[in-house]
Amino acid sequence: MIFLKKYRLFIVIALLILIPLFNLSLSVKNSKDLKWYDRVILLITSPIQQTITFGFESMIGLAHDYVWLVHVNKENKKLVSENNKLVEIVNNMREIEQENQRLRHLLAFKEKYLPSGVSAEVIARDTTSEYQTLRINKGHDVGLKRRMPVITPAGIVGQVINVWEHFSDVLLIMDRNSSVDATIQRSRARGILKGGMSAICEFQYVARTDDVVVGDVLVTSGIEGIFPKGLLVGTVSQIRKKKYGVSQYIEIEPTVNLNKVEEVLVVTNLLTVKIP
Repeated sequence: MIFLKKYRLFIVIALLILIPLFNLSLSVKNSKDLKWYDRVILLITSPIQQTITFGFESMIGLAHDYVWLVHVNKENKKLVSENNKLVEIVNNMREIEQENQRLRHLLAFKEKYLPSGVSAEVIARDTTSEYQTLRINKGHDVGLKRRMPVITPAGIVGQVINVWEHFSDVLLIMDRNSSVDATIQRSRARGILKGGMSAICEFQYVARTDDVVVGDVLVTSGIEGIFPKGLLVGTVSQIRKKKYGVSQYIEIEPTVNLNKVEEVLVVTNLLTVKIP
């Protein structure tokens, strides 16, 4: 027993070497030529050989599966990365297409109704409780000045209040400091459009007896000398008449979504404007 414990590693190694050699020698013999002791040894060693072969083949299979999984994992990461890049490209292309559509619409409107206008892109906005303004990427470099009206094909946006060399600030019509002289298109009822704290404006100083209904279209009157006459302003969204008083409360929803506007036109010469 002491001998086996002391030399068991060498014994195992010797068996691992001798058993395959012995089986190899038996494999070249005809089964009829095997001696009785060959058959006994073969009977004893066959399970060991099968176990060793199975373990070896299992290790090879595991190694192969591991290598395959590593390869699949790398391919998967590569495909995910490529898919993310394709999604980004598609999104960029979709954004470019939408921008091109807006610019084509803006250019067509400019060429038809505003040949001397200046197109500009919104680069920043200030929608704090104090002011409602946009910043555009055009300024003194293209001849912009204070109080020039800013519009889109959908309607008016505001007026230029500050001008620098390469950019300008636009006061939106929904700012509480904004005032626009306007007229109900259907009944010609006239008043002043005032901004407030939200996207809804108020049409003030309209006589209580004036004919105004929800859904009426409001256009610029052109009287104050800033906006050309007849440009779209908004639609009447709500009317409240008190029992007493000389005026009525009228809410106007601007035709331009002032929170989402991205490109605008600045009117540089009122005399060249052709109202659509």
